[in-house]
Amino acid sequence: MDWNIVCGSPSLILWSNGNIGKCFGQLAFTLPSSVILTAVSSYYLGKEYNWVIRDRLQNTVLSLRAFICLFLAFIPLSNIIIKCYFKENMFMVDYLVSFVTTFSWLCHMLYIIILKQRVSRSLRGPLSSLAAWMLTVIPCAFQMREDFYEFDAKTIESTEFWLNISYTSLQFFYLLTLIPYGMANVTGFDRSFQSLADENLNQRRLLHYNRFDIDYDRFYLGIAREGVTFLSRLFMSWVQPLMKKGSRKQLNSPDDLFDLPRKTTSQIVAPRFERQMNETKSVVKSLHECFGSSFYLLGLLKFTGDALGFVGPLVLSALVQFIDNKTEPMIFGYFCAAALCIASFTAALCNVHFNFKVSEISLRMRIALISTIYNKTLRVSSADLSKFSSGEIVNMMSTDTDRIINFCPSFHAFWSLPLQVGVTLYLLYSQVGLAFLAGLTFAVMLIPINRWIAVKVGKYSGEMMAAKDKRVRLMNELLGGIRVVKFYAWEKHFRRRIKQLRADELKALKARKYLDALCVYFWATTPVLVAILTFATFVLMGGTLTSAKVFTCMALFNMLISPLNAFPWVIGGLVEAWVSLKRVRKLIQVSNHCNFISAKRNERCTGRVELNIISTYWKAVGIYVSPIVLAMLLFMQSTRNVSDWWLAHWVSELQNETINGTLVEAEDDYDPTFYLAVYGGIAAANTIFTFLRAFLFAYGGLKAATFLHSRLVDIVLRAKMVFFDTTPVGRILNRLSSDVYAIDESLPFVLNIFLAQVFGLVGTIVVTCVGIPWISLLLLPLGFIYFNLQHYYRHTSRELKRLSTVTLSPIYSRFAETLSGLVTIRATDNSAKRFAHENLDMVEDNVKTQFASQAAANWLGLRLQLIGVAMVTGVGIFAVVQHHLHTVDPGLVGLAISYALSVTSVLSGVVTSFVETEKEMVSVERVHNYIQRLPVETSASSRVSLPVSWPTEGRIVFQRVSMRYREHFPLAVRDVSFEIRPSEKVGIVGRTGSGKTTLFQILFRLVDICSGEVLIDGVNVQSLSLSDLRSRLAIIPQDPFIFSGTVRENLDPIGQYSDRQLWKSLERCHLRETVARWPIGLSTDVQERGRLFSVGQKQLLCLARALLLNSQVICIDEATASVDAETDRLIQKTIRSAFRHSTVLTIAHRLETIMDSDRVAVMSAGQLVEFDSPSKLLENPVSHFYQLVNG
Repeated sequence: MDWNIVCGSPSLILWSNGNIGKCFGQLAFTLPSSVILTAVSSYYLGKEYNWVIRDRLQNTVLSLRAFICLFLAFIPLSNIIIKCYFKENMFMVDYLVSFVTTFSWLCHMLYIIILKQRVSRSLRGPLSSLAAWMLTVIPCAFQMREDFYEFDAKTIESTEFWLNISYTSLQFFYLLTLIPYGMANVTGFDRSFQSLADENLNQRRLLHYNRFDIDYDRFYLGIAREGVTFLSRLFMSWVQPLMKKGSRKQLNSPDDLFDLPRKTTSQIVAPRFERQMNETKSVVKSLHECFGSSFYLLGLLKFTGDALGFVGPLVLSALVQFIDNKTEPMIFGYFCAAALCIASFTAALCNVHFNFKVSEISLRMRIALISTIYNKTLRVSSADLSKFSSGEIVNMMSTDTDRIINFCPSFHAFWSLPLQVGVTLYLLYSQVGLAFLAGLTFAVMLIPINRWIAVKVGKYSGEMMAAKDKRVRLMNELLGGIRVVKFYAWEKHFRRRIKQLRADELKALKARKYLDALCVYFWATTPVLVAILTFATFVLMGGTLTSAKVFTCMALFNMLISPLNAFPWVIGGLVEAWVSLKRVRKLIQVSNHCNFISAKRNERCTGRVELNIISTYWKAVGIYVSPIVLAMLLFMQSTRNVSDWWLAHWVSELQNETINGTLVEAEDDYDPTFYLAVYGGIAAANTIFTFLRAFLFAYGGLKAATFLHSRLVDIVLRAKMVFFDTTPVGRILNRLSSDVYAIDESLPFVLNIFLAQVFGLVGTIVVTCVGIPWISLLLLPLGFIYFNLQHYYRHTSRELKRLSTVTLSPIYSRFAETLSGLVTIRATDNSAKRFAHENLDMVEDNVKTQFASQAAANWLGLRLQLIGVAMVTGVGIFAVVQHHLHTVDPGLVGLAISYALSVTSVLSGVVTSFVETEKEMVSVERVHNYIQRLPVETSASSRVSLPVSWPTEGRIVFQRVSMRYREHFPLAVRDVSFEIRPSEKVGIVGRTGSGKTTLFQILFRLVDICSGEVLIDGVNVQSLSLSDLRSRLAIIPQDPFIFSGTVRENLDPIGQYSDRQLWKSLERCHLRETVARWPIGLSTDVQERGRLFSVGQKQLLCLARALLLNSQVICIDEATASVDAETDRLIQKTIRSAFRHSTVLTIAHRLETIMDSDRVAVMSAGQLVEFDSPSKLLENPVSHFYQLVNG
């Protein structure tokens, strides 16, 4: 940029003749202070407040203050008019500053007029407005100092001098109007109006939360940001009550958090997005219309924060030159330190508020997408919905939605990062000239590589998500029919299928991880390689390295790290968002064809992630791989710090030779080859360690993901039925989808960042203390504050993370229930609306926890960045002091300051990455709890040798059997004894809860008995392995279980029968003609949950399975309870003919189906009350069976 056009000649300089450069002072002080005054005044102009009544003195003071503002606005405008009249030289900065200053004072005048009637009871106004006015005094003081410093006869004749005197005098009069103190009275009308508003607000809260004692809850946090001051918003102080509540362990439910701001509530967001979808029929356009304007405006905040980030290297250059130059006045050094402080402070505020606003918009998008996906499943026709599996839709609501909302930060980073890189390269050019092209060429060469990697990452992401859909769909089917799976002893078959699908998923994940590792290698080594190429080229071109050049360039190279590291992730995030958007769009844009005239909450873990959880992940990564990865991180950081130290040593040696001898002698003795060779060797070692670290980390993450998922699936399949009876399917699916995804993707990513940040922080502190030892005096109190802040924050963040996971499971559970009961929901009046509203409530609870998490994270981030600001300021001040005492090495000082400039991001990165790592470790904790604590079935090897055809007779004996489902529960079966003879047909009847089905569970060992024993052909079933026992018995369940796959797989998952046997079994159960009509017969895919079959045909298929087993013991659990009469007739006919030589136990729903049984067992309250032939029991009018038949 040509600053001569903006500033004239001399151009933009920081210091001139003992004063701040005029143009720099206008741009750095006058313009920002005027903008801040405008922003604060406009804020209070547009905000509603109570009306107040002031006395005559207060009105007079405020009127006088308003007139002063009017004159203050007139002076800059007058200056421009006078200069134009006398045709004096005017530049762009003069016009800009004058008009902005005039506008700011006019806005402030309007604010003071409003202050007479509202805004604040105080005569002085809110504290933020006073602070904004005080900022305008600073450039005024600098201007007066310059005028008096250069005072001479010409100065008195200058019109601009007298305008400056007038401006300063008016500022002094403004100060005098702040001396009187008074408080206005609130009007009676306002009080009643406010009471009415409070009453309406309380009613709204009561309706929303059903908490009738909300007004008496002294810990209620209220609506986020409502009624807080400007400074509270600016410094995120409104989050403090949440942090206190979290530190006291009082965050037990979403009701303990802030209520969402009105614009973020589901009642506002979801209907608005739905209206846009109805109008545009496009997901992208609807998102743009609903959230675009506020989202795009955040780019201004992002731009300001990024622009202020470049102040650091510029001031660093001036500060190092100041230390090298012994003649500069000390005030210039302190001015540089102050500039560092102000720029870092303002950038911190901009960055924190940008991040928080982006996260808030992301949460609104999350509400919109999840509610739309859920509503679409309620409205779309069954034929269209059948195109999507339940696992696929669950992934849309979880993984795909998360990826789409991650587009928000990625979008702004997409335009911001190249801009940062461009400005950085321009500043490098200003330091080393065309030598920067060497580094730039290397960076440009990486662009096609990064593009290729991004394309491949997108491809493998799609493959991974497709494989994950299949795995989650299979797990959903498996969990829905887990009882039947255990009855049939199919665990090994499903374990094999799951591992096959997981292998496909891991294949794509492995490719992605190694591509990511390649990216990490390129991005981490790019700053080092760019630095060595640039400096080497500069030296070989005849340039001389100085402290200012080297360390300004080093600071700029450090600034390259973040955008170069982040850009490929940004591209990957955008690609993933686009892939997920296309998947979601396929469902959302399906036409609606259906018109329509509470899940159990997850348990909440408490406390912190224990050491044994970290140990679990450490062991999963590998006891040898983990320490090697840490060693590579240590060597990588060490070589990087040593390379920077070598540069400092190089420059210092050159300067010492120049000082001790003549310049000609120094150049003759100076041999850059040696220094370049050492520097290149250190850089080469750094690239090797970086490469090993990246790929070993990817390998370890894959190993941990494989191990933990395999253990989790094994444990879930071996779990006792009591676990599945007491745990919602959605919660288990959450472990196998969201938690597994966190272990696969999120945890390795954030853990990698955390470890790199920790080693980076240690390196930064060591280098800074070596360069400026006095900074250690400041590090001790800052370290104490830092430790307490992160400790204080972690209490709240852990509880918020756990609340987030607790509120997430009900969404998936309710969705799974909705899919399974979709027909019933659509058939019932208003059920769809009720389910949609309940889903919105659950989503809002989850969004509340995420909103609170983001608020807490940004609360911490701002405070950590302020610590960084204090450290940067301290480094600058101590450098100036040590320079004054002549105890400083310019090379080491430049090195220390260049490192200190990045300490803000490093400090913030350590805590945030640690907290994120701890949050993701919750997924490992939950998986670990399942692996270690799930009650599993004991299945030792059989202690007896069974013949191949066992059981040969089918004699069943129960001897004084008692059973309870869980410890401390009453007995479900109490002292039951009976004997069933070989080939006997026995019906089991009783009212609901009498223990009928429990007998089958005892026989198949789905539950453990408390006492007694069960014998089959004289063999105690407790002595048999579960697979031996269950595979020798046959059962026809009440609810037919058909899983996705071919007809052949559903009949014979293990593959032990021939096609001829399969066709014969289908023929005997009257299904052969149906299957034969399909082109590929037994290879036909029955689709998810067997959608190709009717309910009756599914039951016949289960009968065909029992026929294939040809077992001597057949158990029928109300197999005809939910089928039509014709299917019932076919089933009964097949049972009588096919199992006439087998022992058959039938739990009867229709009593007429067991009237021809040999005997009937009547159960009541867990006891066997009758066991005789049906005819004999019916002869006794007081028998239980007689009452059941005739009751």
